[in-house]
Amino acid sequence: RKTLTWCIICLIAVLIVALSFIGFPLAKYASSRTVTNNLSVNIAADRYTLTLDANGGVFADNSTTKTKTVEYREKYGELPSPAWNGHIFVGWFTEKTGGTKIEADHIVEITKNTTIYAQWKANTYKIKFDSNGGTGTMNEMTVEYDQSVALTANAFTREGYSFTGWNTKEDGSGTSYAD
Repeated sequence: RKTLTWCIICLIAVLIVALSFIGFPLAKYASSRTVTNNLSVNIAADRYTLTLDANGGVFADNSTTKTKTVEYREKYGELPSPAWNGHIFVGWFTEKTGGTKIEADHIVEITKNTTIYAQWKANTYKIKFDSNGGTGTMNEMTVEYDQSVALTANAFTREGYSFTGWNTKEDGSGTSYAD
């Protein structure tokens, strides 16, 4: 096979030389062709480690941080929700307070390993004062979870009784609080 291929190549070369020698206008029938090779460049998006700091809260496994790999120019994808007693999870942010909110459908723009932080809003509670048979009125108080506050001074009166303090039960068997 190799011999046959070389013979054909040699025969074509001899034919071209012979035609040129007798003055055959080869250039008229020749054509030039540009060969273009398409090259593919394989690239991969940069990947970064995203650390999620529960910032006072905990994840389901009681850890306070989690890590996740994210790709540049892709969505963050699912972000876990931590929990913290007495608080509402507001979301993930670039700073412990303030910063930019990060959500699952946002596009990753970070260019290095980064930490994002859970932000929280403390639950608020209303304290209503019950006269427990007395007379008078008192405005309710609004307080945040775990906030130490002085209760409003008693403004109720009840004939034949002395005020001894506040209690979560009418009969005084609950939790007691000073005025």
